[in-house]
Amino acid sequence: MTVNFTLSYFFFQLATNIIVTILIVLHLYFYCLHMKQALLGPEHIVEHTSVESMIVESAAIYSTFSLLFLIPFAMKSPVVNIFLQALGETQVSVIMLI
Repeated sequence: MTVNFTLSYFFFQLATNIIVTILIVLHLYFYCLHMKQALLGPEHIVEHTSVESMIVESAAIYSTFSLLFLIPFAMKSPVVNIFLQALGETQVSVIMLI
C-alpha cells in the first residue's frame, strides 16, 4: 500500500506561503511605523511601502494560482492539468515581479 503525500504537500506549501507573506508584511508595516515615529519623514519610508506592496501582490498571485490548482487536484478533476501549467508559469513570473 502506498501513501500519496502530494495533496498534503501542496496544501502545506500554500499555507506556508500565506503565513510567511503575512509575517513579512507585518514586519515591514511595523518598521514603517517605527521610522515615522523617529521623525525621518515620509520620503524615507516610500521605498519600504513599495517593497511591501510588491511582496503582497506577488504572493497574492502565486497563492491564487496555488488555490486554483489545489481545489481541482483534491477533487481529482481533469481541470487540474490547466492550472498545473499555469502554476508553473506563475512561479516564474512572480520571481520577475520581485
